[in-house]
Order: sequence, then structure tokens, then C-alpha cells
Amino acid sequence: MNRSHFLITAFISYCTCIQAQFTAIPDENFELALIAMGVDTGEPDGQVLTEDIADIDDLNVIDAGISDLTGLAGFVALERLHCADNELDNIDLTVLPLLYYLHCNDNNLTSLDLSMNPLMRTILCTGNELEAIDTDNLPVLRQFACGDNNISELDVSNNLELDGLYCQGNSLTELDLSANSVLESLRCNDNALIQLDLSACPELETFSCSNNFLTCLNLNTGMPSELEYDDEKFQAMGNPELACVEVYNPEWGATNLSPFFDGGVSFSNFCDNACSSQSSGIQTVIPEHRTLVKVMDYLGREVPVSFNKPLIYLFDDGTVERVFLWN
Repeated sequence: MNRSHFLITAFISYCTCIQAQFTAIPDENFELALIAMGVDTGEPDGQVLTEDIADIDDLNVIDAGISDLTGLAGFVALERLHCADNELDNIDLTVLPLLYYLHCNDNNLTSLDLSMNPLMRTILCTGNELEAIDTDNLPVLRQFACGDNNISELDVSNNLELDGLYCQGNSLTELDLSANSVLESLRCNDNALIQLDLSACPELETFSCSNNFLTCLNLNTGMPSELEYDDEKFQAMGNPELACVEVYNPEWGATNLSPFFDGGVSFSNFCDNACSSQSSGIQTVIPEHRTLVKVMDYLGREVPVSFNKPLIYLFDDGTVERVFLWN
């Protein structure tokens, strides 16, 4: 081989080496899972060709004995991550800006940083060791399952598209759902809730609040209930201090819901307790220092003042009140 041919061959080899970049995969079980999927080949060597993972949008490594997902940064197109039933105590999701589906149930996670995942629609993180989870920056979140953790505070006020919330088996003492008007399914059983006002949730169909410390419960949305009442879809036992449940139609409540509560519960369209609507009756008294600027329904649409319908009053000082007027 003459000198020019040697230089050309060496240059091609150098370029090939530069192009063949690798992503480190230090967890052997993670790499074995990639090999099983045909993403990687041969024996585990602690790395995978970056170009082989760059286009993957759905990664399923459930129950693979993985304790470290280092290498996710190479999955630049990833939209769905299934990593439940592993041994993870941390997942770096900040490297996955396109992620909209996360299934990480039954690991050892103590935190989840979702600050770089604004497209997230489904989070399934039940059965971990989470003490808090911040969903403020997830405007399109629809399904959120965080049951059986150690969470004591949960703020879903910015998750306006949330239609399924499953937060059972935590340490919650309060739960504000006044902004979640499209919520269809709620499981908040086995917490430490004292009050629960669901008057802003007219779409609610399935509901479990059993085994809390409820002293008041408001299910009166100002319209006939969408609740499906059977043993699988409605559960409220284990709240012995609950005496009055607020519903739109007390007769309907007594007939259909009584079997699912502890004995002695009565039903009324206004229980006059801490969970009741903030205002009732025909006359609304507005303090002199503020002016009513808009009346809206629970979907944020401007509407005229009307009877027998839940409303939101917006004042010029920025304050908001939920109002229910009946005739």
C-alpha cells in the first residue's frame, strides 16, 4: 500500500471512529434488557451505540432488575417510559423533554423531578417512597396515580385537564379539587382527610374516600350526579365521624348512596358545614372594597347569573368565590 492509500484509509477509519459515538449504560441489567430487545448486541460492555437508541420513542424495561437508568439521555426521542417493578431510587427525567407517559410503579423512588416534562399526560408512580411530587408545570396532565407513597401534601390546582386522580394510601390531610372541573375518577381512600369538597367536579363518576377522618363531604355539584354507585366504583366506609353528606338530590342520595357509608349518615342539599358551598340563597353580599367583574361556570366560560347551577364569581381584586344559588 502506497503512502497516499494509507493516509486515505487512516482518515476513513478516524472518521468512522468519530461517528460511532457511544452512550454509557453502567447498569448491566439495563444493557441486558436492551440486548433482549435487539437494541444492543453481543455481551454487556457498559455502552450502546448512540445512533441505535436515538430514534426510540417507547422504552419498556419493566421487571428487569434495574437499579440505574443512566443512559436515558441518549434516548432523545423518548415519549413513553415503562420502568415499573425494578430497584430504582432515582430517575433523571430532565433529559427527556418529549416524555408524555411514565410508568414507574413499585420502585424505591424518593423523588421525581418533572420540571422538564411539560408534555406529561400520564404519571403512574404508585408504590414508591415519594414524600412530595410537584405537578405545577404539567398543564396537560390527565392521569395521575401516586398511591401508596408517603405524600402529605398534593397540589393539583394547575392541572386543569386532570380526569383521573389516584392518591390512595398516603398521608394527605387535605385535598383541594376546586380547579379540577373535568375530574372523572378519584381514589383518595386510606389517607387522613378531614374535609372533602367535590362541588367543583360535576363529571365525577367513580369515587373512593373510605378510611379517612372525614367530618364533611360535599358531592353537590348543582346538577344530577354522574356517580356510578356499586362496590367497585363507589366506596366511603370507614369515616365514622361523617354525619351529613351534601348532594344535589337528598332523596337520590339516601336511596342509592346510603349502603356505601357508615350508619347514621344523612343527605342534604346544604349541610351547612365546612364543606358546604361558600354562598347560598338568592342574595349575594359583596363587600364594598371589591366589585364583581365576571360570572363563570366551572369550565371558565362566562355565563349569566342563574339558579341551581354552580358558579364562580371573579372580583376586581383577584379574589374568587364559588357560589350556588337555588330558587
